[in-house]
Amino acid sequence: MNTLDLVGDGDEIELIQDVEKAFGIEFGDAELNDLRNVGELYDIVCKKIDFDANSACLSARAFRDFRDAFPASRVRPSTPIEDLRGDRSSDQDLCRVIGDRSGFDFNLTYWGNVVSWACFLTVLVPPVLALLWAEVSGYGAAAWLLLWFALPLFRFAPAHLPAEIATAGDLVRWSMGRNYPSLRETGGVGTRADVWLALCGVARDAACYNGLINRDTTFFP
Repeated sequence: MNTLDLVGDGDEIELIQDVEKAFGIEFGDAELNDLRNVGELYDIVCKKIDFDANSACLSARAFRDFRDAFPASRVRPSTPIEDLRGDRSSDQDLCRVIGDRSGFDFNLTYWGNVVSWACFLTVLVPPVLALLWAEVSGYGAAAWLLLWFALPLFRFAPAHLPAEIATAGDLVRWSMGRNYPSLRETGGVGTRADVWLALCGVARDAACYNGLINRDTTFFP
């Protein structure tokens, strides 16, 4: 069973606020007291939304907007991400170009931050140990100097798409959480499937989680 790791320092509150903002709803305290998994949260969200039987599918519309970012190509949901890259050297470049052309918002910040923090800690640990235990202060000073010169480079570490995103359709579904509010403003609430995709996207962003989410995905703590 997969788990959304909300570390308990306000992340769980931020998740609920993000869900309220994305769907234009408000939760009562009692509604969330016994919340255990994403499926239960989805059920509560759906009860607060007035679905229109004639509402257009927002994810299909989102894909059409996405496809328009590639005017010279015939992009389908099954088109591999590799076929979209062209001469773009990184996932960041690819998502930036698509975003500029289609208005899509892609969240790659977290994956860049993972690399940045890993590099930061790799450089930080030696000088800290040197200051605590080593008698040769010159090593500690040199390490700290290297740290501050290297930090700007770590900040711009390349971000990468999660391994679960293999096709153009995957990329659109993955980004629905960030784009649902703007789609909702002009196209209505969409379908229950649209709401599920959007909720999964919001939850992933809040928990910095890149795995697959299903109804049984639990919250922690």
